Amino acid sequence: MKEWLKRRVSGSPFLKHMLTLVSGTAAAQAVGLLLQPILGRLYTPEVTGELAVYMSVTAIVISIAALRYDMTIMLPDTDDEARQLKRLSTRSILVVAFITTMAAMIAYPFIVDRYGVISSRILLVAGVSVFLVADSAAIQYWLNRKLNYKAIAINRAQQSIGILVTQIGLGFAGVRSVLGLLIGMIVGQAAAWITIFRKSADVREPVAPETPSMKELAFRYKKMPLLNGPNTLVDAVRFNGIILLLTATFGHAVGGEFFKAWAITEAPVALINGAIAQVFFQQLATVERGKMAPLVVNAIKRALLIGILPFVAMYFVAPYIVPWYLGAQWVNSGYYAQALVPWLYIQLASSPISYIFIVTEQQQRLLGFAIGYAVVPLAFLWTTPYPPLLTVRILAVLMASMLLIMITMSVYSAKEYDRKEPVDDAT
Repeated sequence: MKEWLKRRVSGSPFLKHMLTLVSGTAAAQAVGLLLQPILGRLYTPEVTGELAVYMSVTAIVISIAALRYDMTIMLPDTDDEARQLKRLSTRSILVVAFITTMAAMIAYPFIVDRYGVISSRILLVAGVSVFLVADSAAIQYWLNRKLNYKAIAINRAQQSIGILVTQIGLGFAGVRSVLGLLIGMIVGQAAAWITIFRKSADVREPVAPETPSMKELAFRYKKMPLLNGPNTLVDAVRFNGIILLLTATFGHAVGGEFFKAWAITEAPVALINGAIAQVFFQQLATVERGKMAPLVVNAIKRALLIGILPFVAMYFVAPYIVPWYLGAQWVNSGYYAQALVPWLYIQLASSPISYIFIVTEQQQRLLGFAIGYAVVPLAFLWTTPYPPLLTVRILAVLMASMLLIMITMSVYSAKEYDRKEPVDDAT
């Protein structure tokens, strides 16, 4: 069995790179899950909900901080052009981080009215997280281009473990307010950024004089901010808007309980999707016409087969194992975790293949879907007359149904791409 696995991995670059990412991030996920019982007993759902507001707001901004030029780092033929795109991404991130800080100051009274004084105060440092996380992501695209998946895995592990260890340390030191969670988060993000910055010295090398300027490259890849940017923003507003609306409607405790349920149930999905998506994007970017549709269909089938047994088990055991694991104060999180199963199962198949719309230059289709995918849940949450648990159950079914539509669109786009004649990129 061991020799068979070695032959399979050595003969498949996809499996080799995926397993590199999985092995690194699996350690982080495992440590994270092992530390959750300690974290759950140090910080209440109310305090967790306060941090969830901060994380949701920063996640929305981070999603478009680089104006999606970070993704274009994978595309040029030359490394010098990719270096220019990394610099363009970082400059954009710095500007957006500054604007975020200014916006938090201006919107302070509104945030106080909706989420309270504590959430308003901690959002004043949101720009710091925006820069650290967004620039780390941009560097990861460079490392992906250079096939340095080991460095990506280490970075993810360091950030995840660093955040949790610092938060737990502060909790034991008596800082059991949202301040302990916030400081732990920023320290972990900063340490991870410093590490990945040092491991990517080659991206900061001087470029050849004939390399196009950042302005020229920004114009060449203008579809990213114009089409993919809005799609990414809509997608970020969708999920993080769910957290924000649940918190605004039902209070910080419900927001914290849902946030914790999502974090522990989505962890294995994120582990698999994160590894597959990085490698699958690289495969999609280089696949020959006529071979994309089979690649996409096989990826969907693999994901659904891998996930069916774990998610069936999760549905039946979540209401019991979650409060036992995290502590009695998290009993509601167990039922939220159970409710999320349909959504997370379909997401396992849909998340990696969403890159197909970028590779086939059909961002407008993804944007159209993303708008509907955001409007439906947010409109439902805005008007829901139901209690929290029933609200989440209905929400999960709605999201799973819409993801099935997106999978169908992905297969159609792949088949359409395979049928078309190649087009010169310059046009």
